[in-house]
Amino acid sequence: MIMRFKAEIDRAFHPDVRIVGLLERPHKIINAGSLNLTEEQQKQSTEKARELPYNEPVAIIQNRDVLTDCTKALEYKICLFSDMLVLKKSIGANSLVAPITAGGILSCVERGSVIFHRRAANSHTHPNCLSMFGGYMNPDVDTSVEENVIREMKEEIGLNLSNLVKGGAYPYLLLEHEPKKDNYQFTFLGLDVSADQFLNLKPDDEGEIVEILFDELFEVINNRMDWAPVGLLLTICWLALGAPISHKSLAFDPAKAEKFYNKWMALAH
Repeated sequence: MIMRFKAEIDRAFHPDVRIVGLLERPHKIINAGSLNLTEEQQKQSTEKARELPYNEPVAIIQNRDVLTDCTKALEYKICLFSDMLVLKKSIGANSLVAPITAGGILSCVERGSVIFHRRAANSHTHPNCLSMFGGYMNPDVDTSVEENVIREMKEEIGLNLSNLVKGGAYPYLLLEHEPKKDNYQFTFLGLDVSADQFLNLKPDDEGEIVEILFDELFEVINNRMDWAPVGLLLTICWLALGAPISHKSLAFDPAKAEKFYNKWMALAH
C-alpha cells in the first residue's frame, strides 16, 4: 500500500532518506563472521573508540540485494561501532558498510497521542531533534530484527514490547535507507501502548520522551527543522497508511491521518 505513495514521499525527502519497501515480516538473519580491517584501520578504530561513550558490536549487511525479499536470509558481518565509523570514512559514503538498525513508531490511542523521541543535545546525529525510538543491532545479544527493536525500547524508555513484536501484532514493517550515512532501518509502525504503560516510561540519557496529541500532530510535522529526516519520513508514511495501530478495539481517525498527509505533502512540494 505504501508503494503508491513512495515516489512523492521519496521526492519530498531526497536526498536524506528513502523508502526501500514494505515487508510482510522481518528477514531471517545469518552471522557471516567478522569484518576484517587493515592494520591502519584497526589503529584508527582504537583511537576513535577513546572518543566514544560506548563501543558495542554492530551488524554490517553483506547482501543488500535481498533487502526487499523477506523470504531470503539477510547475512551480516560483525565489527565494533568504531570500526564502522573508520570504514565509512576511509571507503566513502558509497561503501558496503551498511549497518542493520531497528526502531518503532509508538502511540497511545487511550490518551489520543503519538510518542516520539527527542534526541539528546550530545547526539552524534541530529541533536535535539524529534525522531522515533530505536538503534543499531547488537549481534552479541540480538538474534533478530525483532529482538533489536525490543532491546532498544527497553533500554531507551523501559518499555517491554516482546509480546507485541514477537506476536506479529504490529500493522506494518517498513524498511528505509539513509544514503548519506548508508544506514538501513527496519521500522515497526503502529506499536500502541496502554495508558498505564505510558505513565511508566522512563527515558535514558540518549534523549527525552515527547507526547504529541494526534489532533495536534500536523502542526508538529509542519516544523521540518525540528525533526531528524528519518523520523519525519516514518511519521509521514504512518499517516499515509491511515495511522494504523496494534490496538484491537481502538483506532485513530484514518480520514484525519489522510488529511494531515495530503496537507503536509502539498506544502512540501
